[in-house]
Amino acid sequence: MVPLTGLADDGSSVAAVAMCGGRAGGVTWEVTARQTVREGGDDRRSLRLTRLSRSIHLDDAWSLTVGKTPRGWDVGYAAQPLDFLGQSRRLGDLEDRYHEREASVLAALDYSTGEAGYSLIVADYRQDEDRQLQVIALAERQVEATRLLGVVQKPEKQSLGVGGGFSTVVGVALELHGSAFFRQGSAHPVHRSLLDNQPAFFRAGDEPVGAWRRKSGRVYPRWVVGGQWTHESGLNVVAEWIHDGAKLSGAEWSRLRSLMRFHALGAGLGVPAAAVDGNLRHDARVLSPDGAMRDYAFLRLSRPFNGWDGEVRGLVNMVDFSTALGLRVTIPVGPAARVWLDASANVGRTGSEFGEVPAVGAITLATSITF
Repeated sequence: MVPLTGLADDGSSVAAVAMCGGRAGGVTWEVTARQTVREGGDDRRSLRLTRLSRSIHLDDAWSLTVGKTPRGWDVGYAAQPLDFLGQSRRLGDLEDRYHEREASVLAALDYSTGEAGYSLIVADYRQDEDRQLQVIALAERQVEATRLLGVVQKPEKQSLGVGGGFSTVVGVALELHGSAFFRQGSAHPVHRSLLDNQPAFFRAGDEPVGAWRRKSGRVYPRWVVGGQWTHESGLNVVAEWIHDGAKLSGAEWSRLRSLMRFHALGAGLGVPAAAVDGNLRHDARVLSPDGAMRDYAFLRLSRPFNGWDGEVRGLVNMVDFSTALGLRVTIPVGPAARVWLDASANVGRTGSEFGEVPAVGAITLATSITF
């Protein structure tokens, strides 16, 4: 297998994040600053306005929200099949505590009766580097200890998709949840050589990785099912099974490994070094720190310790059992500030997914101050 570290944008890294936000005159705002030092000296800085929105209550039941604001309703932790607003949630930050997700610009009309709620949303839709408009219709209902929801979503460049979810409380310590979404065709990026099983070298300017299945007649399901249990000590355990039909199967993973070997051997066949490197970079784009294959198990244990919060998490590939591990400590600093330290690493044999994925490890130090 070809070592992929350094072939993608996500290598080992250390990051510092600071957030500042508040509310004034009915407007909610938030600014996030981030400094990242990556393996190889690729330092990056960013200062982003992550939230700027205004909500208006039209009467007791109707409200209107306009602006750039995070919003979600999916019940999953490690996967959110019904989350269409903003950037995808990162596995290492399920609560988006570092506020890395850039929110969608939206206009939402909401109606709520307490037990039921309905929303019509027009927003931008982001898939990788592609942006388009989308319309979402959402219905929610609370039936005793069970929450039910149904979603219809229509992006500008894709077919209409439908889905639903539930969460329910069993007793005083157990919560169960699940959600699923179905759409004909998929915009999830895939390498052309994985579709036709014809390894080839692509020239500079070619784009072998793209949404080649957007017009496919096949239905690609995404779902997550799981639960969480909380002990009286504060220990919380989350367990989930995740499936995404648009990602790589075991056979496609084997073809990807063969494709990488084919490209790596190109130098010995007289292929220019720049072409070999460029094709290996395209291959690496198929991988993802949060999982490039179809099925995973997720487990997270968290517990408070004398005002601190600790967390251990793992995402397990159910084909080769390689694992993405994470550890986080949260420390409150006064009534309005918190500090986090998060470390992640991948464990797996050579040839396994997390044994080869470009993001081999990261350390993040973050602080949040709210006014």
